[in-house]
Order: sequence, then structure tokens, then C-alpha cells
Amino acid sequence: MCYIKQLRIIGFKKFKDLTVTFNPNKNIIIGENEAGKSTILEALNIVLNQQYRNSDKSILHDLMNKDNIKNFEDDPSFENLPSIKIEVIFELDSTDLKSSEFHGENSLNPKE
Repeated sequence: MCYIKQLRIIGFKKFKDLTVTFNPNKNIIIGENEAGKSTILEALNIVLNQQYRNSDKSILHDLMNKDNIKNFEDDPSFENLPSIKIEVIFELDSTDLKSSEFHGENSLNPKE
């Protein structure tokens, strides 16, 4: 069975660093208003559909974590430059011939 095993979001909207591990069968995302449920789905959409690839770059400020932006404004250095990183890790069925098409070259966790 192929499924999304894990999602990691760094510096995207309200999340400084979030890791979500998914169940192989069914997942329900619940939480209070403004908890980040839609942001999790938006992050998946960005990765799976390359949603922001050709969009207007002026919206990037609204997508970046506000604390990271403030840190950069307080100390404008390369080390504090805000960025967005979203990684989706799949659990793939090795018997499926198409699973070889899914591979990552830039993992946020180099040991994987």
C-alpha cells in the first residue's frame, strides 16, 4: 500500500517546525479555529501539485512564518533569512512498478 507517511513543515505560515505522522489507513485532522488544519492541507497541496511554482512571488511574505520574518528584521543576516521547507515522505509499495518514479534528492533529514 502506498500512502503519505509523514509531512514536515518548516517556516510556513504559523508553523516554525511541525512534523505530522500519518496513519496508513485513515486520518482525521481536527482542532480549534486557526490551529493550522488548513495550512497542513495547503502544504500537502503545494508539494503534490506544485501550486506556488508559477505564482506571484509578492505573496511569499504572507506565507512565511511571522516570527522568522521578525527575527530577520531584528538581525538581517544570511543565517536568519526566512525560508519555507515542506517535505512529504511516502511509504511506497515496492511491488508497484511506478513506485520507482517517487524519489527524493533533497531530504530535510539526510539520514533517510
